[in-house]
Amino acid sequence: MITSKALESKITEAQAATDRTEEAKTQLIELYRKALSNRQAAKDSAAAAARFRRTAELAPVEIQAIRAALSPDAQAEPLDGLDAAADTPLPELEQLF
Repeated sequence: MITSKALESKITEAQAATDRTEEAKTQLIELYRKALSNRQAAKDSAAAAARFRRTAELAPVEIQAIRAALSPDAQAEPLDGLDAAADTPLPELEQLF
């Protein structure tokens, strides 16, 4: 596997080369830089794939938690926690809100 450091070294060598034309050096340097860019893109893609795998592994647990939170029996009654009875007068209820 070619490392970024090796490619950077090759770029430096190509820039210092005296046995090539300027056009050849430019093309060679461009190819080495493209290889560096492709290597970074591959590294970024591998990291994104790893994040995707982790997300996919955790998805079933998260789905269950969301479903449990949305189930009708998990929802609180609207009057729970309200210090009032069904026959509490309206002005008093308004004060509670």
